[in-house]
Amino acid sequence: MSVSCVTSLPDLTKLDIPKKLRFIPIGDDKIFCNLKNKHRSVEEKEGDAGKGDYVLVTLTRENGSVRKRHVELGRNRFPDLEKILIGSRKGQKRKVKISGEDTLVEICKVSRVTELLLTDESIKSLELPGISSLADYRRQYLRAHGAEIAGRLFHSMQPRLLGQVVDMMECDLAQEELDHYHQQKRLMIQNISGDVDQRLSDAYGSKGDKSKEECDRLFYEDNKQTYAVYIWGKALAEQKGVVPDEEAAKQAIDSFCMIYEKTEEQVEAEGLREDAIIMFQHVEYKPVGVCSQEISFDLVDGYHHHVHFTGGCSGNTKGVAALAEGQNARDVARLLKGVPCREGNSCPNQFAIAIEQALMESGEK
Repeated sequence: MSVSCVTSLPDLTKLDIPKKLRFIPIGDDKIFCNLKNKHRSVEEKEGDAGKGDYVLVTLTRENGSVRKRHVELGRNRFPDLEKILIGSRKGQKRKVKISGEDTLVEICKVSRVTELLLTDESIKSLELPGISSLADYRRQYLRAHGAEIAGRLFHSMQPRLLGQVVDMMECDLAQEELDHYHQQKRLMIQNISGDVDQRLSDAYGSKGDKSKEECDRLFYEDNKQTYAVYIWGKALAEQKGVVPDEEAAKQAIDSFCMIYEKTEEQVEAEGLREDAIIMFQHVEYKPVGVCSQEISFDLVDGYHHHVHFTGGCSGNTKGVAALAEGQNARDVARLLKGVPCREGNSCPNQFAIAIEQALMESGEK
């Protein structure tokens, strides 16, 4: 029986990374956005509304529907409405057409927004720990968020880079091993979702233009690349003398037994120990900028198990954990990425980032 192996490791210095992606520009508008929002002041004004002002209006439609809306003049989010509000004052009413419908616009309040001036003196006056200048704040921001920003960029490049790695290395993949890996992936989906063909159709043939055989072939090609990356990682580990410790191996085998309904003795007898270790990944992630202090979970062949949040809103985090149990990690990350709670961030969003980083480390696309 042939065994998969890497005959020549790839030279990673030859990866084709576009020049514009080798340097990540992060402007002050991004760095100081949260700070400016936190320290901006809003005061009601008596004069005419102008660009930069906030105007609270009540809109009454012909059909009787009434709604209130905050409009920041100059943003052009509601261009027709903004034209009407420039020069308006509190208490005024106007009948106008909005989207072709007669609407009564009542000006409830006009407010002036004062932004935080970005100077060394203003930053120092905030008395932030360890920060006395703009340069100090920039450095602290990049220490806190630089890895996350770089991780998101790398995630967008990952399929391209992994493809290059596979193309550059000389690797002999044993057909029997590859077929076995592919069948194990199908069995995992079967055990969790019940209908393998439907899951593959959703992933590869959502437009209805591919047969189930074509979807399975595309799934096979993805598995082939993932397995090649695993063989590469294994070769690197052997080169550096790195082996999984017994605790990590036992955790992997326990999860494998749970998913495939096997005993540890059966795993050993059937020679599935290495399969279990390949498919298992335990993740402990430290969230940034949210209430949760830690998010931990197991990834078993790309599916979630034992999701746990330490800290945060108990009901919300337990709900997210329960909904993620047994689900495809990439699906969960796609649904939760960008969910806002505070300043555009949230525990679900941090969970999505943790998933993406874990999938990158495991070689999943």
